[in-house]
Amino acid sequence: MTDPLALPALFFHGSEQLDGTHVIHPVDRCAPEDPRERALCRALLQHALALLDDAERERCIHSAAIHQQHHTSPVTGCPWCAGGTTNVNTGGLT
Repeated sequence: MTDPLALPALFFHGSEQLDGTHVIHPVDRCAPEDPRERALCRALLQHALALLDDAERERCIHSAAIHQQHHTSPVTGCPWCAGGTTNVNTGGLT
């Protein structure tokens, strides 16, 4: 069995219980049992994934713009040069 507190990990801080306590679920190891808590956890995960996707798209576009400013010919090991060109779509960024 894996250590339930091994890091890195993904936790869901559940709603306040009737006794005033909170349950923290290690959602990368087990799902919350309560259907409402699962729905909240799912919504938060989808929101977090959307934020990560948006940040990745911004990084990729920005990286392409920076690449074109610094590379005038293909460079070995550069992921943008892998196709043999330095002409990368920058999404309008310069």
